[in-house]
Amino acid sequence: MYSWAQGQPRLGIKASPCANLSAKYLIGKRKPRTHTLRDHELRAIWAACNDQGYAYPYGAIVKLMLLSGARPNEIAGMSKGELIETVDDGRFLVVPSARMKGEDDDPPPPHEIPLTPKMIEILDALPEFSGPYLFTSVGGRKPINSWGQAKERIDKLSGVTAWRFYDLRRTVRTRLSAIPAEEHVRELVVAHGRRGIQAHYDHHKYRAEKRHLLEEWEKRLMKIVAPPPPSVADLDATRAGWASAI
Repeated sequence: MYSWAQGQPRLGIKASPCANLSAKYLIGKRKPRTHTLRDHELRAIWAACNDQGYAYPYGAIVKLMLLSGARPNEIAGMSKGELIETVDDGRFLVVPSARMKGEDDDPPPPHEIPLTPKMIEILDALPEFSGPYLFTSVGGRKPINSWGQAKERIDKLSGVTAWRFYDLRRTVRTRLSAIPAEEHVRELVVAHGRRGIQAHYDHHKYRAEKRHLLEEWEKRLMKIVAPPPPSVADLDATRAGWASAI
């Protein structure tokens, strides 16, 4: 705030009283978060997203974050023009550079997120507005941005409280490591840019590889959050196993 004020001649501020203060010394060194959600937490949060009062917009946003590994604002700021479809590669969300995390003087490239069947189902079920934004409370004129209240609501509905929205992204990236794929494809799925000589020379989109990985993750996630009920045959087999063990 004071740095801004120094650049406003009308305010007459010549020096910042915060110039020699450091957040590191005031509140301590920031520790990197390592929390990932367990199966029962994922199941509870997904179920809370189905609540009638939460399903739109935040329930849909959370589900799409869990399916894609995208950052909160990459999903919440989505507009109609960012959804594309090609004959060869299917449907995508293309997050423009302006909404990607990066430096102002070195913006990242647009991030392509292949849309899996469940993502498409969620997007096709969204209400339609005249404005361009898909997740909104003002007719699509601007995107939503009330994350604090959204978190409080989902905590109450799910009973899961010791997490943050960015933990969803970390959870997805961690789970992707259990799916056979090349490491750089896993990193590209969550928009972690390639570095060094590969970043300079390899501009392939890896669309098919990213789609395959996200579809495999979707299958695993659905088994966690919406497991099929056991069939009679499964129960019979279980009982037979018990009988043989006696």
